[in-house]
Amino acid sequence: MVGQRYFVAPDYGSTSVEEGATMTPVRIDMPVQAGIGGTIAGRVFTPDLEAAASLPAPVWAVLAPGATEDWHYWDMRAAGVEGNWSYAEALAARGIGAVLVDTYGVGDSVYQGHGSDLSTEVLALAHHQAATQIRERLRSGELAAGVAAVDPVLVGMGHSGGGGLTVCMQGQHATYDLVVSFGLPASEFGGYEGGADEVRTLLTLNDQGYYDLALSEASMEVSFTADVPEALLKAQEGYARAIPPGLPQLMQPGVVAKAAAQIEVPVFLCFGEIDLAKNPLAEFDHFTGTKDVTVHIQAGARHCPQISPVRHQLAETVFTWIYGRSRYGAAARRGK
Repeated sequence: MVGQRYFVAPDYGSTSVEEGATMTPVRIDMPVQAGIGGTIAGRVFTPDLEAAASLPAPVWAVLAPGATEDWHYWDMRAAGVEGNWSYAEALAARGIGAVLVDTYGVGDSVYQGHGSDLSTEVLALAHHQAATQIRERLRSGELAAGVAAVDPVLVGMGHSGGGGLTVCMQGQHATYDLVVSFGLPASEFGGYEGGADEVRTLLTLNDQGYYDLALSEASMEVSFTADVPEALLKAQEGYARAIPPGLPQLMQPGVVAKAAAQIEVPVFLCFGEIDLAKNPLAEFDHFTGTKDVTVHIQAGARHCPQISPVRHQLAETVFTWIYGRSRYGAAARRGK
């Protein structure tokens, strides 16, 4: 493939989001028919209008959380913690609108059947249906109050299990114009000594068909650097959710890789310097359908880079990548 590159970003410093600033997101709900049906809940963060006007095209992102997370992962807040830890606000400050969704059947997203129904395929279909509605509502000006009608470059962005789910959505349904995935490899798992097999030992199936994850010292070391405030770690733990089975299925060999090979749009893959990918550069081998794959290793971060002291550097790097593709490529592919 051509157009691939590997880099560690320089220190861009803080984005334009003010330290400690907060926004109040607007909740929306989208009916979906995957499985026996239900709804996917989202929180809308509207972009700064002046910053949005400076972009080459309107850009909106749909942010999927990781396996044990809900939408709060992208909008972390904790009393007594200095600075702004909201990744959604960092995007909005740069002019990118954001919709933070809860995984189908998790948090405020509702599945009407038993959790055991929620395979990777069902989750991918449900989230494709929701993202399609988000695109349609943006075009019609009906996403949320105060959001003008735009024809967006729509970015699928996911962390960990949400990243793998976003890759599967794109491979199976061609949902987005751009894909940004954090932390979940299509290649061999690393981070834990036993790889994906060790992660599975932390999962316990409950009566509702979901998995509970027992956090361990090893999982915390893989996920967070030692300088993350303790209050944020406690807040993150407080938002922990049970996991639908389709997310652990992403660790099975070939599941993400098969979808990755079907993707034709630009892809940005981000891993911390310690993360779940044994070799991030091996990811290039799986995205054979696109000529534009970027693998970024975020220095100073681990598996949860948005909850790290280098979060602003990461946000600026992702923004710069999106800016270039929306200027020179993705806008021309809109119209789905």
